[in-house]
Amino acid sequence: MLYQYNFVSNRILDLVLCNKLCNVVYSPEILLKEDCHHPALLIAIDSEVEARYFSLSNSKNDELDLNYKKVNFHDLSLELSLTDWSSLSSVSDTDNGVDIFYNILRQILIKHVLEKSKLNYSRQFLRCFSKDVIYLWKAKEKVKKKYKLSKRPEDHDEFKRLRSSLITEVYEKFVENNLKNC
Repeated sequence: MLYQYNFVSNRILDLVLCNKLCNVVYSPEILLKEDCHHPALLIAIDSEVEARYFSLSNSKNDELDLNYKKVNFHDLSLELSLTDWSSLSSVSDTDNGVDIFYNILRQILIKHVLEKSKLNYSRQFLRCFSKDVIYLWKAKEKVKKKYKLSKRPEDHDEFKRLRSSLITEVYEKFVENNLKNC
């Protein structure tokens, strides 16, 4: 159920509807030139939002589902805080400012969030997965299905071997990537 949370007393009609508890006040910092009928509002929403798929698109032909379940929020937050938003202050038209804002935000989200195209569901793995990891995962899943059907001990042993190899490979890549970032 949606609730209206904008209790800022004025002669404007800026609705803030949310199904979570939020706080709405005038914003002391603004990105764009303020419109007298629509002053900048600061909306604070509880950060413990359920992870879901969100869509952020430029056009009908380029829709993306962004899966926030596996995002590194620290890196995402860091990049958002280091982003140069000064290009927005020189924009006089609100619509152009919003377009620029969403384009910057879209580029950052695509960089840090697993995406799955609505039109093409072929991307199944994170970009950081190497071909070796993907190959091992597919082989493991294939043997797992085979074992579930046959219940043969040899298939179970092969599944355990592939699973162990996959875990080792993913861990090595993780350590390697973290050493590069240090």
